[in-house]
Amino acid sequence: MTITVFGAGAIGGITGAALARAGHDVLLVDKAADHVAAMNAGGLTVERRDGAETVAVRAITPDIERLVRDMIETMHAAPGVGLAANQVGVALSVAVVDITAGEKPDEVQVLINPRIVECSGSYADEEGCLSLPGFSESVTRPDRCVVEAMDLDGRIRTLEGRDLLARAFNHEIDHLRGRLFIEHLSPLKRRFIKRKVQKKMRAGDWDLVPV
Repeated sequence: MTITVFGAGAIGGITGAALARAGHDVLLVDKAADHVAAMNAGGLTVERRDGAETVAVRAITPDIERLVRDMIETMHAAPGVGLAANQVGVALSVAVVDITAGEKPDEVQVLINPRIVECSGSYADEEGCLSLPGFSESVTRPDRCVVEAMDLDGRIRTLEGRDLLARAFNHEIDHLRGRLFIEHLSPLKRRFIKRKVQKKMRAGDWDLVPV
């Protein structure tokens, strides 16, 4: 399987310049360069550049609609159950979630400028990420999560997720805040994964996405 990573902040033909013309603040991210720089500096963060979070979407434009469509296609092609815009090089606060992994396309949730309103409970389950292919660990997350987010019609919606959907909401919002799931692990486990990634990088056997 192949996941497309769009360099220089372009996805599906949308460039950072086009998003800027539409009135959005845009941070262009060279995924591969940022990742290598972060690893050499001793970190293991893919999305964060200088600790910055993603930028809020100001208005629903044709470019934003196209971005969301292409993110959904990319997520389903993985297959995955969620994808954040900064995973594909666009530092805007946009995420898509589909816990059916494409089996029920009408159940896709579009999260624009999402924020967590309420969480409760907790449970541990295996979790992985397209930004760290080949790695998964048990992560404790809330088993219920209420999120407010804008949809593609510009409406603010309140969404409630339980179990896997709550986990997906939290995972993708973490991405938009510049965090990977491994930041929920113990320092020992983080160091173990870091060493594994560095070993793969030295061997020339590391891609940001599975191929």
